[in-house]
Amino acid sequence: MKVIGFLSIAFVLLVSSHTEQNKKEQAVTKIEDLLSVSFHSVYYREQKPQSTELICEVDVLKPDLVLGISREGMITQLENDKGELVDVVDKALSGPAVMHYSYQSLSYRPQFIPRKKPPRWKTAIRSVLRLPPLKREVFPQTVFRLHPNRVRIPCDLRLLRPNSERINRVKGYFYVLMPESLEHIDVPFKPGKKWVRLTADLEIKVVEAQSTGSGYSYRIEKRRREGVNKDWFYAGCDLPDRLPAGRQFLGRGGNPINPLSEPARLPASVGGRGRESCGKTGPVKKIRFVIAVNPSHRKIPFELEDIPLPKR
Repeated sequence: MKVIGFLSIAFVLLVSSHTEQNKKEQAVTKIEDLLSVSFHSVYYREQKPQSTELICEVDVLKPDLVLGISREGMITQLENDKGELVDVVDKALSGPAVMHYSYQSLSYRPQFIPRKKPPRWKTAIRSVLRLPPLKREVFPQTVFRLHPNRVRIPCDLRLLRPNSERINRVKGYFYVLMPESLEHIDVPFKPGKKWVRLTADLEIKVVEAQSTGSGYSYRIEKRRREGVNKDWFYAGCDLPDRLPAGRQFLGRGGNPINPLSEPARLPASVGGRGRESCGKTGPVKKIRFVIAVNPSHRKIPFELEDIPLPKR
């Protein structure tokens, strides 16, 4: 296995034509404003069957406007190191290939930040006044940072000249799942007898809800219309008009408690049970369900240049 990585490659995003109505609706959601894509590495598997993949990193600049990114992309044209163009057949998605084009959620990872020490002047004053020292949080603060998603681009090296050392240019595309808008449905954090409708086929009911200044626990039931069960989405599949995209527990002032503490998935989890700490933003007042309205598949063309290849 050989990996060539971390190269700065120019990446060009092109936007397909839209109707005038779509242009007005998405004037502030241009693809160039949503994504920043860079080349990451070449993955080459020597064992038979041999395979090569170009790995790209996709930075999402406006995470509220992107629901998911396809795990794989597809190449449509190659230019070898002699400047010769090779067109690649654009294969239709079917059978097992569909799994590779399933959408991955945005990549949030926890990061631990040490607590700040009290200023020295405060410590000195309290010492002179013989006041007890200020309490300091021992455990580090946990924050969640958005990291780039990685998209694999399978590349058939047999299309190039034997012993080619680089690709001058490669064109292709991957998919992004985008909503037309996001809608918030707030539910009181207390047990209730009524079912609350989130989408045409999905309802929830808060069965248990307890919250103190330090923690909270809950149990939420969900039910679907008979015969409807869509647990994963892939590029080109039929999409509902409304799709659960997130769930947040809100504290004082409507501020989220433990944002992104739940594993990112698509569609987002709406039911189940859990027990979490509140920190300084508790107790819990409401549960907010985030609903993506009119999600759609967006094909994102790309162009990469000057890609070195492993020796074969």
